[in-house]
Amino acid sequence: MCIDDAWYSGDRKRLAEVYARDQLRPDGRRRLWGRRPPAPGQRDERLHIPLAADIANTSGALLFSEPPTFTVEDAATQTRLDALTDAGGVANTLLEAAEVAAALGGVFLRVTWDTSIATRPLLTAVHADSALPEFRFGILSAVTFWHELPSDSATVWRHLERHEPGRILHGLYQGDTDRLGVRVPLTEHPEVAGLADSLGEAGDTIETGLPDALTAAYIPNMRPNRAYRGSPLGRSDYQGAHDLFDALDSTWSSWMRDIRLARARLIVPDGYLRSNGPGNGASFDADREIWQTLNIPPTETGAAGITVSQFAIRVAEHQQTAEAIVRQAVQGAGYSAQTFGLGDHRGYRNRGRRPRTAQHDHTGRQSALLDAGRRRHAARDAAP
Repeated sequence: MCIDDAWYSGDRKRLAEVYARDQLRPDGRRRLWGRRPPAPGQRDERLHIPLAADIANTSGALLFSEPPTFTVEDAATQTRLDALTDAGGVANTLLEAAEVAAALGGVFLRVTWDTSIATRPLLTAVHADSALPEFRFGILSAVTFWHELPSDSATVWRHLERHEPGRILHGLYQGDTDRLGVRVPLTEHPEVAGLADSLGEAGDTIETGLPDALTAAYIPNMRPNRAYRGSPLGRSDYQGAHDLFDALDSTWSSWMRDIRLARARLIVPDGYLRSNGPGNGASFDADREIWQTLNIPPTETGAAGITVSQFAIRVAEHQQTAEAIVRQAVQGAGYSAQTFGLGDHRGYRNRGRRPRTAQHDHTGRQSALLDAGRRRHAARDAAP
């Protein structure tokens, strides 16, 4: 999942860190992001193309290009449900959840409440790399969410939030970057100190009043998970496409290298240039973009005088290679190439535009997201 996260983020440093431990492709060649970083003072000429982020964004747009509508039979309940979804920005939450699920293989929807900021239940999306789920026969039975809290020292503070049927448990841990550490009272950190007043007699539990229901749900992106057959976790749209993403970056980096090498140069004998005079040394011309001097006598036999030197840019080869890689990557993720503007042979120029038609079967995933949101809101309408 950390590799999926690195490609989704588009962060060059994250990609370099991830592939520092896995530098070679199956064919033995070194990956672009597995190469050694340039020496200090040298530019990193590697170029990243955010295809992975585009795939995730397209997935969310196809699912929720239009805000979803929630309907119930009772008129009073419908009015209350409409007020909750509008005030809570449920449409944006589901759009975020759909995009993150495409990248990380799944997403969690969580219901919380805080009467100090809102008198309604709060629906939030929790990313899959911040959760430790537990399943029984493929059904979520419990889940522990965790996140790091702000710290002004080497100490790492982590808040763990465990959702079980009928209750939510909270714990604060003091450790370091590698260890969870020891459990301490919630009042030890200001970010979670306010939860202490809501805890029950056990000192770490909040009763939800729903003994048979969880206040969290897991929405898989797609199943089955090809890498872990039988796993209840969904698979990412990037599964099996990591080397294609790396190849795309290699292609564009090579293309940009051609452009750099193709800058025009004039090879000019030293005798053709103006001298600054004895003892004045040499001066640098800030407008010098085209000529390069060589110590060649201008009258030497066979000398060509001023010579133009410019390498060709392999535009067609690079463009065709890049489009073929993009086509293979998006089709492997289950999308039509037309969704990414490849069907009309206009290349990759349509990136970022909202798709007009859904070329991917997201029906099951969309229904799951909508049903989960509907159940959570209806269940928490009477939350304390």
